[in-house]
Amino acid sequence: MKRIVLTLIAITILSVTGLVFGAQFQANMDGEVTIILIDGETEISRNTHAFKEGDTLYDLLSQNYQIYCADRNYQKDETCTPVAFAEITGRILLGINDLESNWSDTFIQIQLNGVPATAGMDQLQFTDQDEISLVLKTVE
Repeated sequence: MKRIVLTLIAITILSVTGLVFGAQFQANMDGEVTIILIDGETEISRNTHAFKEGDTLYDLLSQNYQIYCADRNYQKDETCTPVAFAEITGRILLGINDLESNWSDTFIQIQLNGVPATAGMDQLQFTDQDEISLVLKTVE
């Protein structure tokens, strides 16, 4: 009996986690965010963009920048088609304007208000006056 209860608890936790991490989060209000592009330690641009309720970070980036993403094999995909990995479906940012990751020894880190984000372009929750930094980092 104890084993069945533990199995049911584990299944419930995994199901809820899948729903949360597979969800696409959208802005729940209108507002403005500042998007900062950083190459290593050098800020290369800072722009403020208006957003509307329902927008995602992907929406903001694709409307205001030249971006490309990774496909399932981590090859360049200019259409930025969402890709499913386990329970999460989303996009992996490989390039934005002049910031380009080669994915083998560099990557673009998303930061929300100076803190590394725990979600991607489709899942990141942001609000009015947030700062979103896209930082080209080197794998150490």
